[in-house]
Amino acid sequence: MDIKISFDKTAFQCKPTNRQTAFMKKRLPKEEDYYDIKTIAERIGNHGHSFLPATFEGLASKQENFEQCQLFGIDFDDEPDYEKIKKKLMEYHLPIVFSYHTFSSTPEHPKYRIILCHIVPITEKWLADMILKMLKKMFPEADKHCFETARLFYGGKGLIEFHEVIEETGENTFNVYNLIQEFEKFLYIHDSRNFSRNLKLFARNYKLNIHNNHFDIYEYNTQRGCISTDPNTNEEKIGSNIKYELYIPNTSSKIIFYELQEEAVKKESSSQRIRKKSAITIMKKVSNDKICNCCRLWRDFINGEPLDHNTRFSLATNIRFLTGYQKKFFDTLNKYYPDTGISKWKGYFNYMKRQNYNPTGCNDCKYKDTCNHKTNLLETLCGRKQITYFNKQSFISVDESVAQVSSELNAALKKIPQIYI
Repeated sequence: MDIKISFDKTAFQCKPTNRQTAFMKKRLPKEEDYYDIKTIAERIGNHGHSFLPATFEGLASKQENFEQCQLFGIDFDDEPDYEKIKKKLMEYHLPIVFSYHTFSSTPEHPKYRIILCHIVPITEKWLADMILKMLKKMFPEADKHCFETARLFYGGKGLIEFHEVIEETGENTFNVYNLIQEFEKFLYIHDSRNFSRNLKLFARNYKLNIHNNHFDIYEYNTQRGCISTDPNTNEEKIGSNIKYELYIPNTSSKIIFYELQEEAVKKESSSQRIRKKSAITIMKKVSNDKICNCCRLWRDFINGEPLDHNTRFSLATNIRFLTGYQKKFFDTLNKYYPDTGISKWKGYFNYMKRQNYNPTGCNDCKYKDTCNHKTNLLETLCGRKQITYFNKQSFISVDESVAQVSSELNAALKKIPQIYI
């Protein structure tokens, strides 16, 4: 993957002086170009080239001149345990692209910089700033001064690790939609009492809407024509309050951000949205043998096969609807994952309940191609797809219905002219 950044042509073996940095800041905006990620990591981590992750319009690297940014750097000067931070990043679905020792790092006091890569370039300054502010809150161990879009980063004196970015699949990149979901969980687990207030305060800084204690942000699959987190929804959310749409060709999707609507907080009308959640029935008296026969992933888990955090979380979103299985889940964690904080997982379960999490589907399971499964574990246990109904129904007039159907038919005919009615 080629990424646009500004490289300084001068390689340093130690931290540049203030005078050298001043000259560097003047010439760097003129040095922007596209480089493959391996070249970027090698020059920065092993050869000491300074860089600006963001590019800017004009000849000054000022925040108001922001053009785009795809790489995000986090400095750790006072957290010597690199593996601890790496594990935390994995839990937040934030893969490391490369990391390196900074010039002031010593064996006695390690200091390092971690570089993350977004799946596509961010061209809106407010969104780049929002990503940095979320990372700042989620990583209080990091240097507070590194979370700025116009930040200049020095090179280093040795790569710690490097992972190639696969452009076609987005492997080893992060997605802002997933980051937002992890940020919501972070806010709840660390201060559940003030969760709603903190969420709304953060959203208002970026004029984003809040709906049902969630950011009013959705990932829409343009290929399947549905919201990615709710495959049963086969239309886009309706409304004129779209703030921004971030297109991600790699995954045939777009992320839709809705702007702050004070009236929508008080009253939600059917013309603004069509996505609703219905209650899922709790299943009782389900034997462990039955689950093991239906779900190989659950069988691996209770037998002590090592599963990563994300896989365990996916299982948790399903078994929370099975009476008695939350305790089995905690007992298994205690037995096979002694380093896992049970209190943190209790916080995850409380968050899922409060935020009405749906069961994670089987599409990302490693056994999906060899297992006879339904949409998720619950439906697989039932043996058939559960049918649920909305508590409320919205009605429109016959004239409105005719107009809407006519509009959709005309749009379809324009796309596929060989259809005749």
